[in-house]
Amino acid sequence: MMKSMKTMLMSGLMLLLLLATSQAQAQDYPLPSLEPFPKGDNRTHRTDVCRNFVDYATGKVAIRDALKDLSLTVGIVDQQNGRYINFTATDAIDKEKPGIFIVILNELARRGQFTWKNSYAFVKPPKDEINPETGLKYNWTDVLHEAVLNYDFTFAEWVHTQERRERGISFPTGWFDASTILVRYSEDDHFVFDVYAFLKPFSMEVWGMIVGVFIVSGLLYWMIDKIANWGTDNEVNSILYDMFLATMTFTQHHMYWDPSGHGKRIFAFSASFWSLVLASAYTANLASFLVSQGQTAETATDFSDVNQQKIPLCARANAAVESELKNKYKDLQLTTADDFDELIQSLRDGECDLLALRRFNFLEFQNSEDYNKDCSLQWVGRQEVSNKAGPATLVDTKNYCTSLITHVLDIHMNDMLDDNFIEKAWEEHLRAETDYHCGSKETESKDVDGQYSLTIKEVGGIFVFHAALGLVSILVALGEMWWKRRDERAMLQAAVNEGKEAPDEQRFAKPRAYTNKH
Repeated sequence: MMKSMKTMLMSGLMLLLLLATSQAQAQDYPLPSLEPFPKGDNRTHRTDVCRNFVDYATGKVAIRDALKDLSLTVGIVDQQNGRYINFTATDAIDKEKPGIFIVILNELARRGQFTWKNSYAFVKPPKDEINPETGLKYNWTDVLHEAVLNYDFTFAEWVHTQERRERGISFPTGWFDASTILVRYSEDDHFVFDVYAFLKPFSMEVWGMIVGVFIVSGLLYWMIDKIANWGTDNEVNSILYDMFLATMTFTQHHMYWDPSGHGKRIFAFSASFWSLVLASAYTANLASFLVSQGQTAETATDFSDVNQQKIPLCARANAAVESELKNKYKDLQLTTADDFDELIQSLRDGECDLLALRRFNFLEFQNSEDYNKDCSLQWVGRQEVSNKAGPATLVDTKNYCTSLITHVLDIHMNDMLDDNFIEKAWEEHLRAETDYHCGSKETESKDVDGQYSLTIKEVGGIFVFHAALGLVSILVALGEMWWKRRDERAMLQAAVNEGKEAPDEQRFAKPRAYTNKH
């Protein structure tokens, strides 16, 4: 009995040990251990690195190694949308797919030879209340300022602005392209197969006149031919055959004409010149029309145009983009929303004509089924405000010497940009986050010279038209063959009944156009 209980106890201990081991392995990232101190509290989680600064100043250590073996405190922004940080069911950071924030932060710590996993906190979005210091609603700049007061640095895609610099915030080299661009919603660019697009260079009245010219020209040529051969045994083509020849002049196939007389030669020249001018006009107008189909009629291509024309503009509320635009353009008609879902929906609903967005955000959204399923979001014009967003620190050269951290981070961030680590990490992030493919509508329809390529949408109609006529011609040919054989059988039967020889096929006259040598 005692031996059995001992065995059960040992088995239970082993099971607990295995569970603890597996949990420790699965939870590679511990839960955040820090909380911000209350506003106005003089305490901080920042690390005193003044001794490290002295070591650097006296030449004992290189500046890139000045943070070696330190455990720095980091405030990581959690925008609570699952875009840049991935969590497990236990709210820990997912070690298999942690998200681009953690990927870059880990590489930064590896190069700087410091740690952060046991001393970090999550920084939350702005509170929906009034900041007593400013008397205004909390915004992202307030969140940033509190984060750098509490932690050695905060990691996100912080945009550096003049207002933030004046509040004593420093920005090492960034990784996120936060250049401001304009985005429009274009529901007119959906794929619509236009069978009649090839007819649009001419109006219906012109097409009607062209068809009339084909008929009249064939009739006139037949009359001229008839007059020229009056009183002779020469055969004359049928009116329908001459109308066919007249129609072929539009395609520049003039070898079908056989103008043996002066009258016919004059008329052939007139018809050929008419077809040359008309076909050239059609070709030029078709090219111009179809190329213009691929170009967007834009009322504004930059923020100056938006400001001058007072075009309704959407921007994210309480963010750096809104603040910068308000400071630079005083007359902007801004519509704001707290998150991107509301912003894009406002754009689709027509509450604004354009959306001010950061370039990297657009690259994420354009191939997202959630945001751009119909591929209707388009980048307009060029990026205007160039900005590389990234980590941020507090300017401090005395109390905790936090400015040293700024310089060290700046060195390693530049190294990561130079060796393309950031670029590769961002491309991997896009591949993992995007579930749709629209491509960049600014570039996908252009060749290397910036010219628009025609698509099946514009010129497909002429192919359908040609295929339809080809089918009709086959059916007509089959009908003619059946009719001819029917006549031949009837003539043969009549000849047999009368006891005569079968008619010679060579006695049947053929149109002159088939017998002439060209």
